[in-house]
Amino acid sequence: MASRTTQANAALRLRNTLSIDPPRFLVDPAIAQWVGKLMSEERLVEYYLVDDPPGLMLLRSDGSMLRALILHRQDMAAQLAFANHHDAPTDVTQAIAEHRAAGLFGGDSPAHYFRVEPYPWQDNLVSVRTITGTEDWFIGIVADAPTDIDFDPRRAAYDAYLANL
Repeated sequence: MASRTTQANAALRLRNTLSIDPPRFLVDPAIAQWVGKLMSEERLVEYYLVDDPPGLMLLRSDGSMLRALILHRQDMAAQLAFANHHDAPTDVTQAIAEHRAAGLFGGDSPAHYFRVEPYPWQDNLVSVRTITGTEDWFIGIVADAPTDIDFDPRRAAYDAYLANL
């Protein structure tokens, strides 16, 4: 009984924390519908709220991952300002300005890039499409995006678990 109480309290704390200032996409029915459809199509079994850029880290039943970027206009403006600040090529800034692409600049950001060759801007761009809900959202999906998660899908994936039942 204590474990159910503990779980209920943890869920309530999480709900309260997210309700204070939730990412706006969490409360938009159009995004909920899109995520539900994606979960079904991609056999997604887990998802995690992530930031920089905002969105979700999604885990398929086979252990492979998707990274969903879910950006609003202010996020896109911040991406454009970031690209301009770091002297991104014109085709990159234009794609971001026209809401055709967004950056997944993660660990190898131009702010921390010290190699001799130019920063690989194109390698870090993600095509986005627009979903209109309570506001316009710019959505991009990256398969197997780099993460800081030490995870062996052969042992830890949901499909692997089912195979060992």
